[in-house]
Amino acid sequence: RLSLVGSEMCIRDRHHWFNDIEVTKYLVHGVYPISREQQADFVKQNLANPSTMLLAIVSKANDKHIGVISLKNIDLVNRNAEIAIVMGSTSIPGAALEAMGLLIDHSFCRLNLRKVYAGQNEDLWKWINQLELIGFQLEGYRAEMGSRNGKSYGIVFTSVVAERYFHLKSKRGG
Repeated sequence: RLSLVGSEMCIRDRHHWFNDIEVTKYLVHGVYPISREQQADFVKQNLANPSTMLLAIVSKANDKHIGVISLKNIDLVNRNAEIAIVMGSTSIPGAALEAMGLLIDHSFCRLNLRKVYAGQNEDLWKWINQLELIGFQLEGYRAEMGSRNGKSYGIVFTSVVAERYFHLKSKRGG
């Protein structure tokens, strides 16, 4: 249903996602307004960074750009990276999990990583539980890592290791 595209598509008028209160509700983004030019600069810098992979999430049905996903801090020596995802305000149900699965598969099958890790706002338990479907497990918790609307929040740390991912993939027949 989706394709992940590494291109200038990440720039096209998507800066408004990072200015949207609902889209950034559980993200570290959205504190400062961002212009199209600032977003374009951010994307260009990340596309040029060899330790970052920034991809657009695109619906195959209508070629609509619905989100961005990235691997950051790609460490080919220690074979790990951090994954992050932002879905636009009008996303397809299940698309975020599908995009995560596609990039996790690429991480283990093509980049030869052994571990991919992430951090999520503590209020995203439904999402954290969904990540278990592709092998993510809880690693830890840090209290009061951020603040929004006068309320502090913690971060839940999760990760998936290649062995667990490949076991699940084999068990499910792909």
